[in-house]
Amino acid sequence: MINTISFLGNVNRIQPKNIGMVQPSFKGQGVQVDTFVRSEKPKEENEFVSWAKRNNFVQSMPNVFKKENVLGKGFTHTVFSLDDNKGYVLRARTDSLNRPIDFSNYSIIDVQDKSLEANYGQAVAKIVSSDISKPTFEVMRKQEGFACGNPPSTAIYEEETGKLKAGELSYEAIERKEHYGRTMRVLAQMPQETYDELVKNLASLDDMGYKFDYYNSNNFLIDEKNKKINIIDLEPLKGHGKNLGNALYALTNIDYFGTYQSTTDGNLVSSEERNQNFDDVINIITKYNQAMVNNGEKYTEEEYEFIVKLLGSTPMMFALRARSDEERKEKLREMGIL
Repeated sequence: MINTISFLGNVNRIQPKNIGMVQPSFKGQGVQVDTFVRSEKPKEENEFVSWAKRNNFVQSMPNVFKKENVLGKGFTHTVFSLDDNKGYVLRARTDSLNRPIDFSNYSIIDVQDKSLEANYGQAVAKIVSSDISKPTFEVMRKQEGFACGNPPSTAIYEEETGKLKAGELSYEAIERKEHYGRTMRVLAQMPQETYDELVKNLASLDDMGYKFDYYNSNNFLIDEKNKKINIIDLEPLKGHGKNLGNALYALTNIDYFGTYQSTTDGNLVSSEERNQNFDDVINIITKYNQAMVNNGEKYTEEEYEFIVKLLGSTPMMFALRARSDEERKEKLREMGIL
């Protein structure tokens, strides 16, 4: 609300030059005090919050946590589909699912950032308890597609014991290798326009103060039908310019590349598949670099995963046709993208 503004008229009496003259008197009546009040429109609830209140969603949340509703798992969270609302998903801390939860003292909070008009899998609501010892849940916009590559080993093995988590395949499992090979094959066949749009979206998130969680390649969803690479899992960005190079590190799932190409772990793919995968990863890097050129964007040397892990990889060496890291950096500078 704009503060009250007051205009008080005050006209001084005129002092006559001649003492004997009658002194005319002017009394300023003053301008009436004007108060300006901005009309406050009630905050419009977002689509999900309105739906949740109409359908008593919070109290029915125990029905969400079914095995068949699990869409994916990350380092610390599990994501569930919603039976009655296909446009959103629920994210919960995995360690909170080991015990029953009483939702009677929970309420829903609107956290939608209306500046994010496109779908980035962003949070739109939180389910919060009045008891701060209880876990908080997030409702996020749903994205289409299958998960890119494989999660890092730290998401699969117990940190303290190094043992494989319950229900997880080993890092070298043939099923994981096959999924990685399929992922890179589909990505390599995506048109240049797909990469142009992805870089544009990542740069926009950078500008709006959000960071894409590039530590887990599963945070890219590949929509093969619509030829889109969709983004999930954002967090507020500290600093600037951290999305573009590190996102390519995640997209290529370069940490898994060596595991896929290995000929010593007992779960071998064929030499033809390894060669195809090698070409596919090079193709992905090449298209992404071209998208950087097309969008007028630049990588930064502060992007650790990009500079230390991806730039030094064999596929990047072949994509840029340069042997040393410095030669590769120079190639990127010549392209205008570093």
